[in-house]
Formats: sequence, C-alpha cells, structure tokens
Amino acid sequence: WSTDEGMGRQVLTGISPLAFKRMTHGNPNFDGNNQDITDALEGRSLEPVMEAGGLYISDYSEIYRDVDRCNDLYCPDAVGLFYVNKLGNFVPIAIQLVPGCSDYLFTPSNCSDMDWLLAKMYFRCAAANEHEWGYHFLYTHNMVEPFGVALFRCLPTVHPVYKLMRPHLRTSSAINTDARTQLITRDGFPTKAIATSATSLTQKMFKSTKFQDLIIPKVLKKQGTDDSAVLPNYHYRDDALALWKIMEDYVSDLLKSYYTSDEDVKDDYELQGWAQDVAHEGLGWDGNTRGFPDSITTIEQLVEICVTVMFTSSAQHAAVNFGQFDTYKFIPNCPGAMRLPPHKRGEATMQRILDSLPDQKMASIQIMLTYALSQFADDEVYLGQFPETFFTDETAVSIQQRYTDQLADLEKKIELRNASLKHPYVFLLPSRVPRGVAI
Repeated sequence: WSTDEGMGRQVLTGISPLAFKRMTHGNPNFDGNNQDITDALEGRSLEPVMEAGGLYISDYSEIYRDVDRCNDLYCPDAVGLFYVNKLGNFVPIAIQLVPGCSDYLFTPSNCSDMDWLLAKMYFRCAAANEHEWGYHFLYTHNMVEPFGVALFRCLPTVHPVYKLMRPHLRTSSAINTDARTQLITRDGFPTKAIATSATSLTQKMFKSTKFQDLIIPKVLKKQGTDDSAVLPNYHYRDDALALWKIMEDYVSDLLKSYYTSDEDVKDDYELQGWAQDVAHEGLGWDGNTRGFPDSITTIEQLVEICVTVMFTSSAQHAAVNFGQFDTYKFIPNCPGAMRLPPHKRGEATMQRILDSLPDQKMASIQIMLTYALSQFADDEVYLGQFPETFFTDETAVSIQQRYTDQLADLEKKIELRNASLKHPYVFLLPSRVPRGVAI
C-alpha cells in the first residue's frame, strides 16, 4: 500500500476509477514544472509525455472549495499527477496539497520519504471523500432514484419499459431513505470519521451534474482514458465497456421487439409521461433538468437512457461500492479524514504522521461503515438472473436468454484475464454485480 505502484494501482483500478483524466495542458492549481518531475519521467520532458498520453491528473482543488468540514477535521484540496512509466505502471509523481503554494508541492525526489508518504495519505483522504459522497452516493444511489419513482408513478406493469427497468430500480428508494436518515445527515456518525459534510458536498456536486455524466463510454472518451494502447491495465474501463455493450445489445433487441419505429416511441404517451416526470419532478426538481430530455423521440435515445440507468444501478454501483472494506479497512491506506492540516515539505515525521491520521474511534467508525456497505445480501439477485417472470412472450424470453449467455461468456473472459494478474480486478464480474442498488 505504501509503494507508488500500490497507490497508483488503487487510483487506476480501485473503487473510484473515474476520478482522474488525461492531462493535455497545464493546470493553474498545480505548481509543478519540468525540474520538479523530470526524475520521475525517466529522463523525458513534460510536453512530449503529455502529447503521448502518458500523464494523468486527479484534481480536487475546486470540488472542496466552500464545502463544509466536519468536527474540525481536514480534507485537502489536493491535486495529484500520475505517470504511465516504461514498465506500464501507473504511478504518482507529484502531489500538491494546497493549491498555489509551492511549499505544499511534493515529488518523490524533492522531499523526504516521510514527507512523500504523508502527502500520499492526504491525497488519498481527498480521493476518499469525493468517492463516498460523490461517485458512490450521488452518482449511483441518488441519480437513479428519480427514475424508479417515476417508473412506478407513470408506467403500468404491462409496459415493456416497466418490465425491463423494474428489477434495477425497485430497491433504490428504500436504501436511499435509510441513507438520508442515518448517513447523509449533518450530525450522523459518519461526520466523526469523514472530513467533508455529505450534504454540503453532494449539494455542490449535484448543481453541476448532468445525466451525460452517467453515460460511461462518453465519460471515458471525454476524460481521455478510453484508449487501451495509451493507458494499459485499466481493467475497469475494459470490463465496463464490455458489459455496457452486452447491456446495449440486450436492451436494443428487447425494445425493438415492441417499438418498430421512432414514431412508436413518440406516440407512447405513458413513456413520455415517464420522461417528463424524471426531467421536471426528479432530476430537474430545481428547474435544471441536468441534460435529461423531457420527451423521448427515437428508439436509439430510449435505449441509451435505459442502458445508462441499468448500468448505473448495477455495474457502476458494484464498481464503486463492494471494494470499500478492502480499501478503507487499513486506515493509512485511505483515511476518511485527517486530524491536522497538511504539512509543508520538511515537516513530516513519524509522530506527525500518527498525529495526522484518524484516532482509534474515527478508525473504528470508518471500518464499521465500509464493512457494512461492502456486504452482499443473502438473497441478492445478480445480472443475468430472472427469478421473476415479467416477460412471457417467446421473443423476449429468447432475448433474455441470449443476454444471460453473453454475460456468462464475459465472466469467463474476465476470469481468464484475472488469472494472470497479481491483483485481479473482480468488481465487474457479472456474478458479483447485483441488479440494483440495495446497500
């Protein structure tokens, strides 16, 4: 966990796999220059490495600005720079803990081992807070719930979209109600162990969130992380895109067996009511529809919406949720909060590290919370399983069977890939992806 390779691997294929993007130009919140990072670039200079797609940045300098902290705890507005080295490893090469001040810029060569280790702990704290309240709660739990509420309000049980989406949405309101009353509160027990206020951070992030932020193939392309030739060993991307394609084929085949033309979609007043409800009463309750259309005009558009919601509630939630205990149970690997403000270069000692890390009570809360969130239910239903019979016509049933078979084939491919990996990536194995958000 303390090596650069270990930290880089967890950023690349850990539980927050969308929290970085390709660096294509300078960053005003990062004071690094060629001299600071030349050693880490194995003799190469910054510009050619950027042009070749070898540099990636994870920037928390804006997201935490004006976000409330809990109980005098600290979470830095950190910026991390990562490099794909000649061995293909994704490693951190610079961390800035306070934007605009070079005293808080750390690289493996400009500071002591203690300074660098503590800087990595602060960076991981920043990653943990956005992961928990942003990528986990907001982007999977919260963003799918309006689709479930609208589904039960607007579509009859015989509607094909209802039958398709119900298994993926039926539990979202129940688990989110528990979260809002027990976890996402201004004085709940997570405030003793996680530095940022859940309500403050999610409210800020929600203001700028768009429905398009859930469409994973487009997100990966936008962030410049979609090319396996440039960014190797990004197993989340490879498995997510494969799973997305299988879902897309399944949804497309199923819906086209009911809608024969775009006109059929336009004329479906129940479907249009669903879209209206999501756009104006759900995602757009505050007047901002967040890029979601209030009418669905083509089969292709309907397929994309359904796949996005299905993937978010199943695969994306699995990717950001079920590895939490493995990630957070050893506190120095990824602390939810720090007790002291970030250090400057030259200030880190073992005592400073111990005084900065969470105390015993904070650690106990973090371990307890992430253990509970990482558990599968005894009666969990996974992708490709259909214990309830919603579709009864022969065409739909055969399409479902083909979907199940394709998921089984993907499972075998992932297992074959994982057999050669020192650290297997298992979060998107179909047999480990529940159909909906239930924890």
